Amino acid sequence: MNMMVLLLVALLLPLVSTLSSSSPLLVPADYRPPKPLGTMRVPRERSRVAVVGPGGDLGSNIFGLLQRASGLFETGISANISPRGITATAFGSGLLNKKLGSSFKLAVATEDKIALTNLLDSESVRRRVLSFDYVVCASEFHLTQSRVTANTYGKGPNDMTVEALFQAGVVREEVADASVSEEILRNVMMGCEPEGKHLVVVGTGDSEKDDRAIKDLKGGDKFGVKFT
Repeated sequence: MNMMVLLLVALLLPLVSTLSSSSPLLVPADYRPPKPLGTMRVPRERSRVAVVGPGGDLGSNIFGLLQRASGLFETGISANISPRGITATAFGSGLLNKKLGSSFKLAVATEDKIALTNLLDSESVRRRVLSFDYVVCASEFHLTQSRVTANTYGKGPNDMTVEALFQAGVVREEVADASVSEEILRNVMMGCEPEGKHLVVVGTGDSEKDDRAIKDLKGGDKFGVKFT
């Protein structure tokens, strides 16, 4: 044992003497260490994520996985952190909770995890994504008519609106006007653009509609949103 200690001392002495005799390391006055990425970030500095149309099969799975990715994002099941589901009515939030409960253990989207908004109005969408860094949505939504939830944005108890569901595969639209889905995507894009949000668009399997969505995203002078 004593021989091992003496050997370590003999090996370390030259290194210690070299370090002590060398000039101190000079750091520029304006040096700023690079910001840590991913799991190296402290929780309050991690990115916040919103999911548009989380009542669909794909949207609910993305929402549930994000809740469990707290090592990379500021996410979880605690209050006042992401992910946030952006949907039109309580019908969409009900579908989200039903699918979370069947696909994930102890998963739930409480009221603070849901933002009911008029998806046909870009300003309403902009207000909902204001505090988030990333917004995830579909290139084409499954659409259905739903009653506006009381005490939200409706003008009367019988007002109807369009609910957008983030579905995988070929989209079967229950709303007659197919351009409504494109309008919702454009509203999400317009809501993200002035705030510098990063938009993540997931293709739903229809190549023609996916190509049209990419063309809109590249949009030239009309849109300048950062997207993946």
